[in-house]
Parts: sequence; C-alpha cells; structure tokens
Amino acid sequence: MKTKLSLTLILSFLTILVSAKELTINFKVFGNCGKCETRIEKAALSVEGVLDADWDYKTNIIEIKYVDGPDFEIRIIHLAIANKGHDTDLIFARSEDYNMLPVCCRYDRPKETIYGTKRVVSVPPGCNPAKMSTHSTSCCNLDK
Repeated sequence: MKTKLSLTLILSFLTILVSAKELTINFKVFGNCGKCETRIEKAALSVEGVLDADWDYKTNIIEIKYVDGPDFEIRIIHLAIANKGHDTDLIFARSEDYNMLPVCCRYDRPKETIYGTKRVVSVPPGCNPAKMSTHSTSCCNLDK
C-alpha cells in the first residue's frame, strides 16, 4: 500500500515538473550602471515564477528565465521593474519612481515604447505589482 502511494506521489510530481516549461525572454530595460543592474534584477526576481534575471547595462537588455504556467504573465515583470523607476520597452515608470533613482541611474527617458505608444505605469504607492493577480489588477486599483 505504501509503495503504491509513494509511486503515485512520484508520478504526480513528475507530471507537474514536465507540464511547467522553463522559458527565456529578452526585453529592453533602461538604466546606466551597476546599481541599476542590481535594482532591475532584484525587481524581476521578485515576481513569482522568475528563476533568473540578467541585465546587461551596455545593451540595456534583460534576459529572464521563468517557469511558464497558467497564471504567469510577462507584463507583471515589466510592472515590477517599472515600479522601481526603470522604463521597459513595454511600460514606462511613473515619474515619481524615476525621480527617486540615484542621480547616476537617471537615464535619458525614451519618448515612446517600441510599440509607438507612451504608457505610464499608474501603480499607487504601497502596491506591489509583483504580487498582483495576473488576472485582475484590482488590488492596485488599476482597473478603475
């Protein structure tokens, strides 16, 4: 009986591991220096499902390794980074967050995203986008 139960548990665990795919995505994050690198990578790693984050200050490209799942959305990573003051190629940081960056970290802000539209993150203070529901932004009052 114990053997059957153990075998069932092992097979269930293996099924979960196989169904969760590890994927990689790259996108642009604006910044200048090593301080930016630490802040950007820490913000990305705060998002549940992100396994690794590596930002290159010379190219401004971040490589994110993450586990894909039904509740995972890339935009949450963009929001977490923008909430720390760094514009991404998808979402702009709020001016208040950008202005909180150390002087050495203030970069020339782009006028628009690569998609041709200016998007400003309107994450209210005290809201952690890394913990936001991927199905609803209501915890941060972004739906209103």
